[in-house]
Order: sequence, then structure tokens, then C-alpha cells
Amino acid sequence: MKKIIAAFGIIIMAFPAFALAANFQAGPSSAVARGESIQGNLYSAGGNVSILGNVEDGDLYTAGGNVTVAGNVANDLVAAGGTVNILGDVGDDLRVAGGNVTIGSKISGELMAAGGQLNIVSGTEIMGMAKIGGGDIVLDGTFNDGIQAAGETITINGSIKGNADITATKKLVVNEGASIEGDLNYKSPVAADISNGATIGGKSNFQEAKFSRDGRKNMADGKFFSFLGAWWFAQSLMLFIAALLLAHFYRRRLLDMVERAASNFGKETLRGFLIFLLVPVLVFILAVSVLFFLPAFFVLAAYAALIIFASIFKPILVGSWSYRKIYKAQEFRLDWKTVLLGVLIVQVFRYIPFVGWLFDLVVFMAAIGTASFFIWKFLKGTRDVA
Repeated sequence: MKKIIAAFGIIIMAFPAFALAANFQAGPSSAVARGESIQGNLYSAGGNVSILGNVEDGDLYTAGGNVTVAGNVANDLVAAGGTVNILGDVGDDLRVAGGNVTIGSKISGELMAAGGQLNIVSGTEIMGMAKIGGGDIVLDGTFNDGIQAAGETITINGSIKGNADITATKKLVVNEGASIEGDLNYKSPVAADISNGATIGGKSNFQEAKFSRDGRKNMADGKFFSFLGAWWFAQSLMLFIAALLLAHFYRRRLLDMVERAASNFGKETLRGFLIFLLVPVLVFILAVSVLFFLPAFFVLAAYAALIIFASIFKPILVGSWSYRKIYKAQEFRLDWKTVLLGVLIVQVFRYIPFVGWLFDLVVFMAAIGTASFFIWKFLKGTRDVA
């Protein structure tokens, strides 16, 4: 009985423990006051998020209805929300998506941004490559390593020290004072409106392109960000944070689980399918009896916790397996890169008709089966679960 309680406790209580250890903030409002410093990574989510202090020696992952980051972030910054304002300096890469996005700071690494209305204001400096997509896009500031942008109306006012590759489904405007040191390569229904006061150091290559009525070209065009939405980004961000926390605290055990799932995929998928179907039946049978109502409640709670755990373990499994296949590695790997790879694969596959749904279901069943196997071994007191 003690082991059952312990196993139940591990599944249910692990996530709050992760949150506390990883500087996690969540609620209607989430804030870091001006002058306050956060050591290490910060994970912040809420209706209104306001990060005015600095995140030192770590990354910032944040999502909310309204997000403002005015403090400096030492490493990477990932943000998603309805309205997102990035006003502090970022020491490495910036990944951001939202309905209305404003960027006004120095980005020392790469920029990847998506938004319905996206403004990169004057004084902004992007040191690495900028990849941008959205509806109406205004590009002020300085881009030191070129830019790739896809949107409806794109306006360039700033300085691009490299090539500019543009897809504008309505119109491209290059205003007076704008500077492009490399080539301007663009696709649009009409030729760009280029001011006489603009400077283009290289060639200007125009490719006339027809777009569908809603302003989006076929996804085969390769402009991923033209369909990337803030809600999709926010979901992916939360899944990434949860999986990253799990991987940080239980890396060795999770690698054992990945290896088990990969080597016994069919068996674990079948196990997961049976558990997924039969446990609710068991709960119903227990619940109809007054004597077994309390055990039914605990079984149902444990079942719900198992489903949550399997949902978070799924991208870990997919990412580690995919990394090994892609790089032909001898062993499975688990770090932030493989977690991110897994999240992207899982989230993108959901948009593929039938095949994506089937892939998601099968991997989810394998995740449930593998997690159940390890819990069962724990309850039996067996150390060797391989």
C-alpha cells in the first residue's frame, strides 16, 4: 500500500515540484519587478505577464494574454500571447508569436517571429538571421545578417545588412531612408513600391506570384510562418516547458523509458491501448458500489495523472527517437534540442489529415504503455526495468 501511495504521489506531485525548482510563475498576473533579478531559467504564464527585471544566466519562457518583457534576458527568450512587447535586450535567440507583436531591443542571436500585426521599431538591432511571418509587418531597426519575411503587407524602413527574401501576398513597400546592402528577392502580386530615397546595394529580383483569396499561398511554398498562429505557438510553448522540466529532473529514467518504448514499441502500444480503454471501465464498475467508491476515485485520479504524464512524455519519446534516426547516433539523447524537436514534430503532425491523427494516437498509446510498465515495475520493487 505504501508503494501505491508513493507511485501515486510521484505522478501527481512531480509537476508542482518541477515548477518551484525552475522559477515558475503562473496565475492571473505574473510579474518580475523592475530592479529584481532572476537567477537561472524563468517560466512565466498568466493573463497579464510583466517582466520588468532581468533574467540572469538563464532563459525566459513566457505566455499570456498580454506579455511585456522590459528587462534583459541573458540567453534565449521564447514568448507567445495576444499582445507581446519585447523591449529588453536578449543575449541569444528570440522566438515570439502573438496577435500584436512589438520588438524594440537588441537581439544578440537569431530572431524568429510571427504575428498578425508585427512591428520591429526603430533602434532595434538583430545580430543574427531574422525569420518573420504574419499579416501586416513593419521593419524598422537594423538587421545585421539578412532577413526572410512572409506576410500580407510588408513595409521596410530600416537597414538590412544582407539579403532580403520577401513574400508579400498583397504589397511590399520600401520607404525613403531604407537600406538593403544585399539583394532584394521578393514574390508579390504586384511590383514593390520602392522610394527613390531607398538604397538597394545588390539586385532587385521580382517574381510575380498569385495568392489565394485569404492571402496565403500553399504551404508547399515553404513559408512556415505564414500559417503559424499564436495559439499553436502558445500550446507548443507550454508543452515544451513541461517536457523540459520533466527531462531536467528525470533525465536518466526518461532515457530508460525511451529505450524501452523504442525496443518494444508494438508491445507498449498494445499495453497502452488496453489501459486506455479498460481503466475507465474498471472505474465505472468500482464506482457503482458504495464500498468501492473511494478506490474508484483514486484509480480515476491516477489514470488522469497517467494521461497527463504520457502527453508530456510523448514529445520526449518522439524527439529522442527522431534525433537518433536523423543523426544515426548509437544512443538516445535527451536535452532541450531533442525536446524541442519532439514538440515541433508532434504539433506539426496534428495538422496532417488522417496520417497525423493516427501518428499522434499510436505514439500516445506507446507513451501510456511505457509509463505504465515502469510504474508497475516500481510497485513490484524491481530496479531493473530494461
